[in-house]
Amino acid sequence: MGSAIHEVISKGENKNALTEEFLTTTIGGIKISGMPDYYADEVLQDFKFTSVWNVIYDSMNENYQKQLSMYAYMLEEHGFKVNKTQIVYILRDWSKTKAMADHNYPQAQVVVKDFDRIPEIEKWMEERVSVLEGATRPPCTESDTWAKKDVFAVMKEGRKSALKLFEKEEDAKVFLTEQKGKCDVVKRGGERTRCESYCPVKEFCTQYKAYKEVSK
Repeated sequence: MGSAIHEVISKGENKNALTEEFLTTTIGGIKISGMPDYYADEVLQDFKFTSVWNVIYDSMNENYQKQLSMYAYMLEEHGFKVNKTQIVYILRDWSKTKAMADHNYPQAQVVVKDFDRIPEIEKWMEERVSVLEGATRPPCTESDTWAKKDVFAVMKEGRKSALKLFEKEEDAKVFLTEQKGKCDVVKRGGERTRCESYCPVKEFCTQYKAYKEVSK
């Protein structure tokens, strides 16, 4: 679906627009490349085919702001002025019924949101390049890996879903003593969603290998 959306973008009516233009710049002696989705009339847009919850909780805002700021920086390096940066969300799980019932829910399946640019993005890029080119690279953070914590589920015999989920095992055990019928506490291991499903180099990553060993 994402590829189909980008194909539509590339065939847009604005003949003066730049669509998926491959750009490069040099930061700290290292070539940095990027491919903005759409640029026209001094407006930079990146399209995201995503869940409605990404919009409701603004879960990726920091990453999007950095991405747009870097794209804008590279466009201006090549002589294209950027006055506005936007994310265009296309919501795959949008519900018209929920939109009608809740005014806080996105009111359309396509949402356009403006993002402020990071004022010193070149400095941030230089710092990031320095870190990644250093002799010792820092491990990915929980935020980097989209980590989900372990939880403890109180399960009742004959029921598929948990009665309740707890972050602490002791809290789950207290709740267990208050239940009738046969129940158990089951640990549900957290996962690193980005590592598991989206990282193309996980098979070479020592941090990921160590995480998988501990998770066994």
